[in-house]
Amino acid sequence: MRYAGVDYGNKISGTTVLVYVLNNQILFSQCEKKKDADVFLMTELVRLNCTHIFIDAPLSLPGALNNPATTDDYFFRPCDRELKAMSPMFIGGLTARAIQLRHRLEKWGAALYEVHPSSFARHNNFAAIGYKETVKNIPAVMNALVPFLAPFELKDNLTNWHQVDALMCFIIGKKYFNNSVSSAGSIEQGIIYF
Repeated sequence: MRYAGVDYGNKISGTTVLVYVLNNQILFSQCEKKKDADVFLMTELVRLNCTHIFIDAPLSLPGALNNPATTDDYFFRPCDRELKAMSPMFIGGLTARAIQLRHRLEKWGAALYEVHPSSFARHNNFAAIGYKETVKNIPAVMNALVPFLAPFELKDNLTNWHQVDALMCFIIGKKYFNNSVSSAGSIEQGIIYF
């Protein structure tokens, strides 16, 4: 079993980042600008044989779109409301791409889990050290993340917040397998891990 964290971005913006472990070392792979992020992810995840992917993207739709008899909320899932996350409908194109990616990877044999690095950061009070205020704060946030990484080693210096968020996605995956992860929502209407 190999798992990965993914900060999922605009299709050609170069903001999609994949984090995985090889030989006990945490490695990063970032999609190049003007390249298709979905092709990049499918290629890399299959090449690396990642069977569990923890991705910062909505993997389901609000309940009313699937079954209006159960709820009248067409914009948010309960997990979105609980975590004050963005509506999957507001980022509709990204949501559709993520759900399509999930179906493609599930056919290949992988499992995808929706995660929310911003909730992880909020839960750990990273705002106090300047999370996402300026790139100058990345080293302080990285120092705060080090205790979550053991036994893996991080040797790279991160240069953008997409890499930091991808690393948080990876950490949430690690917490999932250690049975120490937090979650919001339900199986019926979507779960977000943080």
